Amino acid sequence: MPLEGTADAPRLIEDRLLEILFFRGGLPQGAPSSPLLSNLLMRDLDIELSSYAKRYNGVYTRYADDISVSFVSEDKGTARKTIQAVDDMLVRRGFSLNRKRQKLHVLRRHQAQRICGVTINSGKLSISRRKRRELRAVKHHLLLGKNATLTLAQLEGWDCFLDMVAKAKK
Repeated sequence: MPLEGTADAPRLIEDRLLEILFFRGGLPQGAPSSPLLSNLLMRDLDIELSSYAKRYNGVYTRYADDISVSFVSEDKGTARKTIQAVDDMLVRRGFSLNRKRQKLHVLRRHQAQRICGVTINSGKLSISRRKRRELRAVKHHLLLGKNATLTLAQLEGWDCFLDMVAKAKK
């Protein structure tokens, strides 16, 4: 049924999108639509944070809800001011910064700087030695027919991720 020219077209499109995107009254986590929706929702924040970072010779990146602001050099108080600026921008949009110790990191040059599990400051993109050992142990357990913490399909996913990281250019 063509929708062109009908007064109901916008409503029919909206209803269909809601039907596709929502499941049991909510947005399912990890759905194929999640990155697109996240990017649409966060577009203005991305523009504002990118502009903020550039103003101080930094770089802003975001993957889903993981925000990173990186600086080549840091003046005294830059980290504190940046955290406050990010917090203010998030609050204006109805979000809050997760200030838990394991979630909010200020990393210096000499520390392993990881974004989404990838170490970015070692000269070559990599994942931690600990994660590589864990994955080798899982492979070994599966090879011996023992119970493992990951399924074969999950391990294949990790192998693809490792291959992507290995081929990535910094």
